[in-house]
Amino acid sequence: MLSERDQLTREDAITVASIERGVPMLPPARDLVERFHRMLRERDPDALPSWIADAADSALASFRCSFVVYAGAVRRARRRSSLPRPHI
Repeated sequence: MLSERDQLTREDAITVASIERGVPMLPPARDLVERFHRMLRERDPDALPSWIADAADSALASFRCSFVVYAGAVRRARRRSSLPRPHI
């Protein structure tokens, strides 16, 4: 279901459409997963706050909670990575 939609066979596309009709929360969850993957691939931490907000009431809400809990640690790590490293 996460494969590139334009690369599905006709039969697979029909199967995916049928599943999505039966489980309406899947398409929004798939979109969130794709956004998350894109955010990681593009190394775009600025996209995280909007992803967190959009995932709040989704099928990925529990997955999203880990980012809310550790958001401060991520911010601190980003700040540290921009500081000059001490020479030891």
